[in-house]
Amino acid sequence: ARLVTWALWLNRNSITDAGVTAVAEALPVAPLLRLYLGGNKISCAGAAALARRLAGSKLKTLGLRENQIGDQGVCELAGALRGATELKTLDVAENDFGLDGVQDLAGALKESSLLVLSLDNNGIGDLGAREIAMGLKGSQLAKLFLRVNRVSDKGAVLIAGALKDSKLQNLYIRDNKIGNDGAAAFAKSLEGSSLTLLGLMRNCIGDVGALALADGLLGSSLQ
Repeated sequence: ARLVTWALWLNRNSITDAGVTAVAEALPVAPLLRLYLGGNKISCAGAAALARRLAGSKLKTLGLRENQIGDQGVCELAGALRGATELKTLDVAENDFGLDGVQDLAGALKESSLLVLSLDNNGIGDLGAREIAMGLKGSQLAKLFLRVNRVSDKGAVLIAGALKDSKLQNLYIRDNKIGNDGAAAFAKSLEGSSLTLLGLMRNCIGDVGALALADGLLGSSLQ
């Protein structure tokens, strides 16, 4: 039989929980590998409907950025990750969730098959960064997006400290509040980590941080 690779792009429409629930019902039988639902009107109920069907689907990528799924919706998705062995990419950027959602999601990383996770623009702060740092250790995650999340030096130090115990290759953490101390922590973590890309644009790093990163590059894998 001919291999069918399906991708369905429904970004920037007016899809609500009712519409996404109908799509979710088709997941276990549809040959759908990638589903993009960004920029719609999906709340926690829609996220829950998707979560219930992930385990029986072939879905590898789920894009839900710019919706309103909130903490409860993220918790529902996190609870489904263990059974969603095919899912490799989850994008929940810009979904107005906080510490509760991050805790559940980070706690599920070790038992998931996720390789790519986007948490951009949710304002998770240093407390959320702490949860992510704990979740990275022992996870399969290779690419992490944490842009625009009010992460300061404190959160950066925690994430940097987790890199050597993770498989993370790409970390995008621009547009935060990271200064010289955070940059120095990342510099120290480069040697011995799997990191090949570190995105620190538009933070608060000065010459001291740049010098620390320059020293760290000598033993790193950054390309």
